[in-house]
Amino acid sequence: MLEKIGTPAVLVDLDIVEKNISSLVEGLDKYKISYRPHIKTHKSIFLARMQLEMGACGITCAKLGEAEVFAEAGFDDILLAFPVIGEEKCRRLGNLLQKGVRVRTVVNSIEGARGLSKMGQDIGRTVEVLLDVDGGMERGGVKPGEPALHLAEAIRTFPGIRLAGIEYFDGSVYGASTMDEIAGHITKEKTQILDTARLLREHGFEMRILSGGSSFSAKQPQLLEGLTEARPGNCIFNDCTQLYKNMITEEDCALKVLVTVVSRVDSSHYIIDAGTKTFSSDTSQEGEGYGTILGHPGAVLWKMNEEHGYVRFVKPDEVKIGDRLKIIPNHSCQQANLFPQMYGIRKDNFICEIDTAARGRSV
Repeated sequence: MLEKIGTPAVLVDLDIVEKNISSLVEGLDKYKISYRPHIKTHKSIFLARMQLEMGACGITCAKLGEAEVFAEAGFDDILLAFPVIGEEKCRRLGNLLQKGVRVRTVVNSIEGARGLSKMGQDIGRTVEVLLDVDGGMERGGVKPGEPALHLAEAIRTFPGIRLAGIEYFDGSVYGASTMDEIAGHITKEKTQILDTARLLREHGFEMRILSGGSSFSAKQPQLLEGLTEARPGNCIFNDCTQLYKNMITEEDCALKVLVTVVSRVDSSHYIIDAGTKTFSSDTSQEGEGYGTILGHPGAVLWKMNEEHGYVRFVKPDEVKIGDRLKIIPNHSCQQANLFPQMYGIRKDNFICEIDTAARGRSV
């Protein structure tokens, strides 16, 4: 049982994790789309190996520091979905390539291409890159279509670097409020990727890799047909972002935060031992508060300080000091970066500690 685990603690139900991975792999495989999960969600060697064993083609890292951790652990097929800018980071990426690790990264600027080109020439290797195409987030990718072609043509002039395809992310899909709106975002994603790839192929580019997908879109793989790989991260765990949109049920949520009731304000208001150093401050347009409190319908974690959470219950005296609660967070990608370990469980029995090896490796 879980009595000996101190709170706050992050619980990961391994049965649900396995179910979630299996569902993703099977769905994507029907449409010949490879599963390349984003490990920024869990930052765990243990869970990434589970994903590979269950069918992932490789992994995606958000930062170079994560890639270094996973390369050291033996992972040798890594997409670094973040531009590598500056001599120091180019040198670190070059070190991985010289060790024989297959690492691709993304390019969205001439400056980025120039730095990778110099590094590739310095180490005598060709750096394989994907063109970072903006999916609507406006956070660095080149616009699809003609702007993407212009940058690709510039990249082609640099020695020591080779363009292998497109990387695309539409984070705006998470703001959609209906399944029809979500489907519209996914259709736009597929169309922009395929149309841009077609344009580049017409100008002599190979476009071997078409990489897209998110935790929303990977659940509807039929709408992504034509892409070669998808990079969902969060849906190994799931969270309230998808729960509140009725895309999943509570039984699909593998990660819960175990907390303890430590103070009573009045008969309906209590304090738990977890605040902003445990939970994401992300809110939801569909749900109230910062997570779903299991077993207490209508209860709301409505306010947080650093180490305190304020919970409002529907019924007076619904809990008492010392009670433990499980909370599904709004955004489950935060916990692995806030805790040095998570606790793997099956049927509420402790199974193992899960080290978050890449925690804090955001450089």
